[in-house]
Order: sequence, then structure tokens, then C-alpha cells
Amino acid sequence: MKDLAWKAGVAKRRKTDTNTISSITTTTPVATTIPLSALKLVEDNNIYIIDDTQANVEKVPPNASGTSFEQANDLVNEYASQFLESFIMFGDHFLTPISIDVYWHNNSDLDDCADAAPTKYETSAKALIKEQKATTGSYYYEASVKIGYMELVVTGGFVGNSTYDKTTPFLGSSISCLPSSLKAGNNVADVIKRRTIPAKYVSSNRHLRQYSKVGSSYKWSFQSN
Repeated sequence: MKDLAWKAGVAKRRKTDTNTISSITTTTPVATTIPLSALKLVEDNNIYIIDDTQANVEKVPPNASGTSFEQANDLVNEYASQFLESFIMFGDHFLTPISIDVYWHNNSDLDDCADAAPTKYETSAKALIKEQKATTGSYYYEASVKIGYMELVVTGGFVGNSTYDKTTPFLGSSISCLPSSLKAGNNVADVIKRRTIPAKYVSSNRHLRQYSKVGSSYKWSFQSN
């Protein structure tokens, strides 16, 4: 995992002169800009585009039964790597995941570690910040990307704002450094800006308290490398 303190700007790094990431060839998808304050989080020559990812309804259609682990594992790896180091935009605020845990809902035979509550099938990628209530009565906030029956829970990354040069790192699924405007119920992202070439990553077991379950052995936790 990348050094959070260095990425957050504690250590100096040479910046580029513009926040526009241009296309290398005419066959490359049209590039989009990223927040100027996020330049220190981006490797040189990365290209970002507006995400338009659709669920793979041919491999796993809505209400499908009998999805194999091999099918699910291929899709989990594909989508998790795609959204690592993306920019999830909520107005002027952004969230950049560098660590993601993936859960597969609506199929406890496949993933017995996922929340058992019925989950809507998302035909396209949808990012949101959810308000959760702890057993103590206090509230905490989690961010995730949903596509198909998969939920990609952000377990580490950065929170920033387009209008000032500061990014704040966080670790864990509870994001305590969110601005107050994003701590009001559930918030759906305006847009996701992702890399055209997925980030390099390592995978490991998810961050769980359920190690007696079959799904605890899945290497569905992804960290950008």
C-alpha cells in the first residue's frame, strides 16, 4: 500500500503544471480532468475518464442462481482493480480509494460474509456514502461502489476538495474525516473518474470478524501497489 503520509502531502513531490490529463493517441477514450488538489495522488501519465461501467448481465444476470466462485472471482478482480485510485466526486469533494473489500450480495452460498439483506441489482456502477448506526447509537459513514450484486467497500484512501490543496488519508471502512456536508444521510456520487489502465494491486483476505465462514478465505481485499 502506498505511503499515506507522503500521498497526503506531508512529504514534498514535484507537481505537474496542469490538472488536465491528455489523451496519448486518438484511439484512447476522451480524457477528463481531475481536481488540482489531487495531482499529488496521481502517477505521471495516468489518464482518467468518466466511468460508464455496466454490469455483465450475460455472465451474471439479475436473479441468477448457481453463480460459480470462478465466475464471481473473475468479476470481483476486474471491477475492484478498475475502481482503485479512482476519483469519486460529490460536488467539490472527492474520495479516492486505495483499498477495497468486495462482497457479493443475494447469494449466501457464494459469499456467506456479505450482508444477508436483499440488495438491488445495479445495472451500472453507483457510488455512495451510507450513514450507518452503531450498536452504541452513534453514527458512522461508509463509502462503496455497487455494480450488479457486488459491493466494493472502500477501506482506505483519501478525502479531498477541489477548491483547496489538502487531502486527508483514512484507514478502515468508517470514514471519520468526511466533511459535515457528506454526513447527512446517504449521498450518491455525481460521477466517478477512473483510470483507463487499472492500478497495480495486491489482494488478500478481507477485513472480517467472521473467520469461521467459508467466504473468509476469499482474497477479495485489494490494495493499490
